[in-house]
Amino acid sequence: MLAKMTVALPANFAKDLIVKERQASVEALTQAAFHLRGTMKKEIKDSIKNPIARTENAQLFKVDKGNLTVDFFLNNNAAKRGVSPAQYLSPLIYGTARVSKAMEGYFGGKYFLIPSPRAQLDQYGNIPGKQVTRMLSDLKAFGEVGSTMNAKGGKRGRKKQKKTDGYFIIPQSQRNPKVGVVMYRQGNEAAPFAVITPTRPKYEKALDWHYVVERNWPRYIDEEIKRAWSKYFGV
Repeated sequence: MLAKMTVALPANFAKDLIVKERQASVEALTQAAFHLRGTMKKEIKDSIKNPIARTENAQLFKVDKGNLTVDFFLNNNAAKRGVSPAQYLSPLIYGTARVSKAMEGYFGGKYFLIPSPRAQLDQYGNIPGKQVTRMLSDLKAFGEVGSTMNAKGGKRGRKKQKKTDGYFIIPQSQRNPKVGVVMYRQGNEAAPFAVITPTRPKYEKALDWHYVVERNWPRYIDEEIKRAWSKYFGV
């Protein structure tokens, strides 16, 4: 007689195995995504001069636990009265035209201001607000709503004109006095401050976002899958 014994697997064995596999996969995706985000942060710092923290941390990700995929995207939440990292970084990724800046609205939305390389910019890469207000006032660029802020004649105007510094424009032509080179005068000296042009500025590609993802993701996910499998299955 041949001895025989049948041993059945636990009823929930297959279910538990599938659950652990999914947990390991989600953990691997999440950790690999964090690694890639750290690498992208370094790439942004290397590609952009003095980026603020909001720009450095612009890359976000979302893990889809159902399909076991991860989406990488740029933060599209705009700061108050500003634009989102996705808006101002995308031109640097694709080499497209930049978005309009708020101050350019005072030029009718038809003209764009490009600061001189010598102009001192703030931490956001823009002309500081006080300088913008003074420049727009000196150039009489404020519209009807803000017309009281324009430099005028009279006592107030003469008082302002006695200042040893200020902005003026050298028009490109008499036909279009709003287009030309904005100069900053200080004492008897004047230097280019910015250019006003009807041509929307276009950025060169400076942030190789897709390449960073494609180059680093395979290595990160392979490493994290091995780590997760070892944790959950001991292999």
